[in-house]
Amino acid sequence: MNHFKIGLITSFMFLSLQLFAQDEKPAQDENKKPDTEKPERPEKNGERPGRGERPGGGQRPGGGRGNFTPEMWRQFSERMPKIGQVSGIVVDDATGKPIEYATVSLLLSLDSSVVDGTITGADGKFLMEELPMGPFIVSAEFMGYGSVSSEKFRINPRKQTAFDLGELRMSVEAEQLGEVVVEEKRPFVEMELDKKIYNVSDNLTVSGGTATEVLETLPSIEVDIDGNVSLRGSSNLTVLVDGRQSNLSGLGMDAVLEQIPADAIDRVEVITNPSAKFDPDGMAGIINIILKKNKKIGLNGFVSANYTPIDRFGGSGSLSYRNKKVNVYTNYSYNRSERNFNRETERRGYFDAAVPLTDGSDFIYRSFIQEGSSSRKRRTHLGKIGIDFSPEPNSTIFTSYSIGFGNRPDESSLETSYFDALGAKTADALFEENEEDPGLNHDVVLGYQKRFGGKWDHQLNIDLNYSTRSSEEETSIIRTYTATGDFDDPIADPDNQFDMSDRNNSTISAALDYDRPFEDGAKLETGYKTIVTENDRNYNSTIFDYSTGTYVNNVGLSNHFKFQQQVHAVYATYGRPITETFSVKAGIRLEQAIVNSELLTTGETFNKRYFSYFPSAAMTQKFPDESEIQLSYSRRINRPRSRQINPFPSQTDPFNIRQGNPDLDPEYTNNLELSYMKRWDKLTLTPSIFYRYVTGVMRRYRTIDGEGVSTLNYVNFDNARNFGVELAAVYTPTKWWRLMPSVEMYQSIVDGGDLDSEINNNTFSLGGRVVSSMTVWKDLDIQVFLMMRAPAETAQGRRKGMIFSNIGLKKKILDGKGTVGLSARSLFGLTRFSYITDTEDLYQTFTGQMEPNLLNFSFSYRFGKQERQQRRRGGRDGFNQGGGMDDMME
Repeated sequence: MNHFKIGLITSFMFLSLQLFAQDEKPAQDENKKPDTEKPERPEKNGERPGRGERPGGGQRPGGGRGNFTPEMWRQFSERMPKIGQVSGIVVDDATGKPIEYATVSLLLSLDSSVVDGTITGADGKFLMEELPMGPFIVSAEFMGYGSVSSEKFRINPRKQTAFDLGELRMSVEAEQLGEVVVEEKRPFVEMELDKKIYNVSDNLTVSGGTATEVLETLPSIEVDIDGNVSLRGSSNLTVLVDGRQSNLSGLGMDAVLEQIPADAIDRVEVITNPSAKFDPDGMAGIINIILKKNKKIGLNGFVSANYTPIDRFGGSGSLSYRNKKVNVYTNYSYNRSERNFNRETERRGYFDAAVPLTDGSDFIYRSFIQEGSSSRKRRTHLGKIGIDFSPEPNSTIFTSYSIGFGNRPDESSLETSYFDALGAKTADALFEENEEDPGLNHDVVLGYQKRFGGKWDHQLNIDLNYSTRSSEEETSIIRTYTATGDFDDPIADPDNQFDMSDRNNSTISAALDYDRPFEDGAKLETGYKTIVTENDRNYNSTIFDYSTGTYVNNVGLSNHFKFQQQVHAVYATYGRPITETFSVKAGIRLEQAIVNSELLTTGETFNKRYFSYFPSAAMTQKFPDESEIQLSYSRRINRPRSRQINPFPSQTDPFNIRQGNPDLDPEYTNNLELSYMKRWDKLTLTPSIFYRYVTGVMRRYRTIDGEGVSTLNYVNFDNARNFGVELAAVYTPTKWWRLMPSVEMYQSIVDGGDLDSEINNNTFSLGGRVVSSMTVWKDLDIQVFLMMRAPAETAQGRRKGMIFSNIGLKKKILDGKGTVGLSARSLFGLTRFSYITDTEDLYQTFTGQMEPNLLNFSFSYRFGKQERQQRRRGGRDGFNQGGGMDDMME
């Protein structure tokens, strides 16, 4: 029996040597030399057949030895051991989402004939076992997508019998319709277990704009006149770029969004109930902006430029070189923009107040009206260089360095008219403010990703990030008062104020994440993260002394404040499919926060420590009629920031003071959401219902003193309840026209009775938007956007309605590698932001208007090779990690 086994094994080895003597390289190691054989020894007894009689001799096709034909492989395949195994996952190239029911075929590379096949599961994975030896490729197909094939590989018992092909990424194929070429678009909205995905790469109305304009067009999101973003009526949210906090440390959200060109954005993910794996900051949820990535092998690049005839210009470029082990990339962008606003304010108070002047005199007023204008300019540069290195197929080391610098000069002018109790004008004032804010940012990222082999991969990620920002802000404020209406004839010498603010901010974070899938489709995620944030602001305010001709310290405003916050967290989540159509996921995150701040001006210190827990849960049910329903829950937090707890007052307008509260506590919210998606041939509907309960509500609270000076502070209210309904649709009446309407209705009930009975209020908000996209001719697209917002009540007043509209056109040129675009924003001058504050002691109106009919011209061009190579892995949480690491090809 043993002799029989030895003989059988020897025969198989002989056949293997013959079959694999071809001049081909194994897929997993291209550096090895081709297999070679020793010369055959002639048989002494003449028992072996002559060359003209045996396979591979002079009579076989192809001649030379070892050159097997497909017929010969089939002849011997029945006697070969079935010991091979091939696995992988099929995903959408644009979204990274697994493709279910894709057809996967094992093809003999000699003639592309089918040897074996299977289909993918709900997670996009496939597995073929008990495969014969031989040279193969794997091909995947699915309706609406172009087929994709793997590299050639060889099942060989002497070398390798099991292959994990990683990701096979399928792209939507183009469809030609007569004279009109329509590129099959990705769905505008997609729904996953914990997020909605908006594919915005074809958004023409914001071409040449920034991320701010992109967010304005999306359901659930609003952007006000100052660029502040809110999600479902709440401005407390987190904005990520490629799954990370922006490297523009210390800047406000508006400045971050203005750095990102709209044409560089591939999609936006709105995560209203993130799992416990995510940082819990941002009570309304997370907006994750995914940038376009270059996935091509070799040298590739992209350039773009845009121009608006009001001193608005931008340009960007990127260059990358990629092979199987290394990806080196660099990019640069420049943004020169200007936004002009007109503002009107009317304030009536029930008091007699006085305005003290620098010469010791004053005048009395009872109410005033303000009219003004402002200009916000941006002159910024942002550059980045990075490298991804894969020393072996399942591991990647990545690092990048970013630098940003520039200036943000702002100019504003405000005229104020004062009236007495009888309505007669008593004086006029002119407030002029000029601000320069040059800044410098640095950001360093270092990380490591390891995927362990085996049938069900598990993955380890290590991320380190260090970012800093320094700036020297200078502000000049001149206030001139006159009783005649002529500012050349002032009542007294103008108040001349000059302020300097030195700011140094830094953030360091370290994260360790581990993902472990299981054979039944379950997945365990766990990890640790620490974030340390430090802010140092030295604010020096001076006032000009006309008696000495020098600036003297303004002790009422000058202060030096330091802030440090540490957050240490551990988390674990577990999800699994219960059935083929029903899946669940749950998790918990535990955090310890340590906050230390110091007001060096007075020697005061403020310290807080608090422990928090953040559970999350989600479930989804899919139905055979192309519909699915989701239910999700999460607990999140809003932490006080340094400016919200700095007790020293700040002001530019003497009638409006802002002051922080060192006793401010964080607020917590419990979010519950039910979503449904239904697809028909031409229509997709996505209704959602959500409920949000907030405790320790942290809000701005305005008070007014006997002199009519308004002070804006931060306080904790008792609680608030928010609930609403959203309905989004995508309707495609024809193959060249797509409509995307949406409607949002929100109700907010604030209980601030523990602080002020006037804060108790019930607010209803209604809004809607529609995007119409059409392909009107070959490679010519047009898109129209319209947004409407109904009036709404606020905590201390109400907000008026608003209408906003855009239009854009795009034309492909230069064989499809180039694109030219034209867009117009704020059509017909209808974009007005109006607010009213109405309390027992104060009635104030505010109206702001954007510049209408802003034309923007844009151009972009891509160059480089067109062939792609298959990616072997995906980023954490489906996000692309820092600057192309996720797109590294093996």
